[in-house]
Amino acid sequence: MPLGPFGRFVMSIVYFTVPILGGYYFLPYIEKIKDKNLEGLEKRTVNQETVEQNRALQRILDDAAHKKSP
Repeated sequence: MPLGPFGRFVMSIVYFTVPILGGYYFLPYIEKIKDKNLEGLEKRTVNQETVEQNRALQRILDDAAHKKSP
């Protein structure tokens, strides 16, 4: 049996609000998981070889930029 106008109105409100409220209350849980997963990344140190490699690549890019400009 199909819904009447009032039933369709109520169901449209339900279908609209459930994802919004669910997402609103689910977001803090997701943020906790994100913070837990990112803890290890904050403590990482920079490898000296990587720093030297980045400097060498930057020098190459700078030299190329100087050669290209008139």
